[in-house]
Amino acid sequence: MSTHAPSDADIIVRSRARPKDFSILYQRRARAVFAYIAARLGAELAEDLTSDTFLVALERLDRYDTARPNALPWLLGIATRLVSKHRRSEALTWQMLARAGSTDRIDAAAGDRPVGTSQDIDARLDAEAAAKRIAGAVAALPRRDRDVLALTAWTELDSAGIADALGIP
Repeated sequence: MSTHAPSDADIIVRSRARPKDFSILYQRRARAVFAYIAARLGAELAEDLTSDTFLVALERLDRYDTARPNALPWLLGIATRLVSKHRRSEALTWQMLARAGSTDRIDAAAGDRPVGTSQDIDARLDAEAAAKRIAGAVAALPRRDRDVLALTAWTELDSAGIADALGIP
C-alpha cells in the first residue's frame, strides 16, 4: 500500500475518467481559492465564485497541463478571470474610496465610539489620508497589476505561481 498522496495532476487525470474523483481536488484546494476570492470581493461572493471556479475547472479538465503537479495556480487563474467579471464594481469601489476617504470603514471598525484625545484624532486623520492615497493608487493600477498585487497579498503563490495563474510567461 502506497502512502504517496496523489498530485493534483494525478487527481485531474483520474477525474477525466471518473469526475467523482474531482472532489478530492476540491477538498484540497477550495479553502485557498475561497480565501483569495474573499479577499478580493468579500465572503458573500466568494462562496459562489469558488463553486464557479471549480465548475469551470471540471469543464476544462482536458485542458489542464498534467506536467504541472500543483493545480492551485491554474485554479487561481480561473478564479482571477471570474473576479475580473466583477472588476468594474471593484474599480468603482476603489475610486469611491479615493474620493470619499475611509471615514465609513474607520467608523465601522471603531464601532462608532467617540474619539477622545488629540492623538486619536491625529491617528484617524492620518489613517484616512493614507487610505485615500492607497485606494487611489490601487484604482489607478492597470487590471493586470491589480491582479498581481492581489495574488501576492492574498495567496501563498510564489512569483512563478502568480505568473502561471495569470498566464504571464
